[in-house]
Amino acid sequence: MPIANEVSKLPPQSEHETQSRIINLIKERGGVVTRINSGSMIAKSKDDRCYRVNLADKGTSDIIALYCGVYLAIEVKYGDNKATKEQVAFLESVAAAGGVGLVAFDCEFVEKVLINIDYAGLEAIKDTSSALSNLYAPNRIFVRGEE
Repeated sequence: MPIANEVSKLPPQSEHETQSRIINLIKERGGVVTRINSGSMIAKSKDDRCYRVNLADKGTSDIIALYCGVYLAIEVKYGDNKATKEQVAFLESVAAAGGVGLVAFDCEFVEKVLINIDYAGLEAIKDTSSALSNLYAPNRIFVRGEE
């Protein structure tokens, strides 16, 4: 049986596991992070009446974080999944507002982004976004002034 440190290095088995690893990574590095549920759900009241509860807007990223003063929206994907039009639109709106949007298939990509933020903040991400996206494809970075 692997020890705890080795477990985190094993390939994730699901999108949920990847989300958990990314959340833990950001927390361990001192960031503030939360998991977001979007869409809606059906709930039942104490008197057995059903009603719809609206969660975050459609397309809202899975993870929202603040790391070293940089607002991050992270849409986590697994396997062959792709970001929807609504998810890409949300990431683009985050970038247009001065934050960083990520489509992340793995924790290693997010860690490289965090290291760049540690090094030189948001400017480092602007300068390296194309290189990081190309190096870690299919992961993507959305920042103001980049496509």
